[in-house]
Amino acid sequence: MKKVIFALIFVLLTFTGCYNYADVEDVVVVAGMALDKNENGYSVVAETIAPGSSSEASVKSETVFSEGKTVFEAMEGLKNASGKPFDFSHCQVIFVGEKTAENGISEILDMVFHYNTLRLTVLFVTVGGGLSSTVFDCELPLYDIVSYGIFDMMKQDNPGSAVYPSAQAYACLNTLENKGKDLILPRLSINDKEIFYSGMTVFRDDRAVGNISSETARRYLTLMGKLAGGDMTLPVGGEYVSFEIRDISTESRIETYPAAFETKVKIKAAARQLL
Repeated sequence: MKKVIFALIFVLLTFTGCYNYADVEDVVVVAGMALDKNENGYSVVAETIAPGSSSEASVKSETVFSEGKTVFEAMEGLKNASGKPFDFSHCQVIFVGEKTAENGISEILDMVFHYNTLRLTVLFVTVGGGLSSTVFDCELPLYDIVSYGIFDMMKQDNPGSAVYPSAQAYACLNTLENKGKDLILPRLSINDKEIFYSGMTVFRDDRAVGNISSETARRYLTLMGKLAGGDMTLPVGGEYVSFEIRDISTESRIETYPAAFETKVKIKAAARQLL
């Protein structure tokens, strides 16, 4: 009898499942979001993943709009756009408009740390010009989902040779909480529905105060010891030479009085091509 009861219990356990499990068809998967501040509070446009037709093994993106007096209210408003729950665990990028960044991004960062399912590794990127949601009107070669294309462009697989500043949510908050450090985010610009990297946005506390070009951004990363590989092209003797960077080392000296800052950069490189 005991063996029979044990067998029944074992069979019942094999039929159990996750209490909060949901099929992919029953949720709205968010790939990225664009957040902007407006007269009524905040607006959010979510890029969602939708399956293609039954005859195509592909996916396409659709956008959903919501707004609210606070970031949280705008996020919650997305639920009213569909009868399905929204899944933010696959959200890779949060785009912030330039004007919104100038007013401060602390509320948006706070939302990331307190909103369910959003990951702390989500990337923050500023968008020059008008609303940040205009990125979803553009197309990226080889990508059906704009957010995933931008993420692949800027992800930090190898920080030593990255050409973009680290912009993950946890790194942004860590920078804001440390005195003497200024937040720097990668910046995108849009021209005729074409997205391109246009440098970095510089913050003072949580407010954007200016931008630097992509060329200057690369020099900045070099001075800060964030660039230890990659390529560069320099004028040499009236010609241009492409170099492969083998190693970069920096040595800095700071004096408080009188105020002075000195950095020595040593680069080991091999010539690759003469132009």
